[in-house]
Amino acid sequence: MSPELKLVCLECGETIDQEHPHSTCRSCGGLLEYTLVPGKEKTRFSGPFTFWRYRQIMPRVSRVVSLGEGGTPLQRSRRLAEAMGIDNLFLKDESRNPTNSFKDRSAALIVSDAASRGYDTLVCATNGNHGASVSAYAARMDMNCNLIVPKAVDMGKLAQMMIYDAKIVESGESIEESIKRARKLEDELGWYQATTELNPLSVEGLKTISYELVEQNGVPDWVILAMGSGATLYSLWKGFLEQEQLGLVDRMPRIIGVQAEGCSPISRAYARGEEKPVDIGEGETEASAIRVSEPIYGALALKALKDSDGYAVSVSDEDMMSAGKEMAKLEGIFAEPASAAPVASLRTEGVGSLIESSDNVVCLVTSSGLKALVTYFKAANRLASTRGEDVAWKHVTAAYSTIQSLSTKPSREVA
Repeated sequence: MSPELKLVCLECGETIDQEHPHSTCRSCGGLLEYTLVPGKEKTRFSGPFTFWRYRQIMPRVSRVVSLGEGGTPLQRSRRLAEAMGIDNLFLKDESRNPTNSFKDRSAALIVSDAASRGYDTLVCATNGNHGASVSAYAARMDMNCNLIVPKAVDMGKLAQMMIYDAKIVESGESIEESIKRARKLEDELGWYQATTELNPLSVEGLKTISYELVEQNGVPDWVILAMGSGATLYSLWKGFLEQEQLGLVDRMPRIIGVQAEGCSPISRAYARGEEKPVDIGEGETEASAIRVSEPIYGALALKALKDSDGYAVSVSDEDMMSAGKEMAKLEGIFAEPASAAPVASLRTEGVGSLIESSDNVVCLVTSSGLKALVTYFKAANRLASTRGEDVAWKHVTAAYSTIQSLSTKPSREVA
């Protein structure tokens, strides 16, 4: 007998009817979660090493939408490991997914669920990667995709959304404002809710990263990843907890969450010993993927950090950019700034004091640097101004000027 999954409210504990689910609990407004109930037989995975290999521990769908997601490489770092003084450093490279980010896992499951339920229209609030993923999978199924984005979105991610033929509406300065608009549209128009923070299938899709890590190289001593809403960190911890339930692992990793210094409501709360994210007002960072001031999964991420005997830290935008350059130069992996945050954290005093040189360490690379070219061009342009007559750097300056002119032109409908 395969494992079963029940949909429950994390606040009041109410069991939710999976045939007619909502994005949040109708009784108390709490977040919903699928909880795993192990079967009597030992769980074994079979088939190709892809996302759908783990179908038996995910909510059931009758129509599978796939672009070849999952099964991403766990690359052993050698030159970067030497530079960091760590013998066993691995990079889980999620940029190898179809739209170049880990959000393809969530999108594959979410769009499969929407198609299985007979929906033809989705709504999704997004600050980048998730919107690019959802629009690609919606295009695969000929579904209408409505994306609600904040004012600042990486041009590379916006280009993906546009080319996948999504309808893009700008709403508000922050992702929090976009989420409110998406929730309203779901209620008013009956569209399928595909927003990461409002659909529990997002966690179910992302937790498969933990399952892959165990199959690829056993349980690591440390897993380090960037935090925005807190959903990804919580998802990976949930995946490890489930494997313990299923008897697939007999020990757990310690988790380190990394935020940008200018937008760190979870890291600050961790440092203060608080159970909920602190109020930081409007966060500021060029790492748009983790620019989340009011993290919906923040409290759950903090609990996961505590339960895993983990740690939280913040790094500067400059440190992320530097780490991104170092990853590209030493390992051939081009990561967007937020994806370079885990590597940047290895140079902080707090993380450095925790990790032993012989520990097995995994840094999660969530997305490709090609999605954040403008951010990298900005940094390169600043550096180019110090390079005088260097012809190559003059090309960087020229490219950045072109991008600036393009970014001032209207490219999306404004609500």
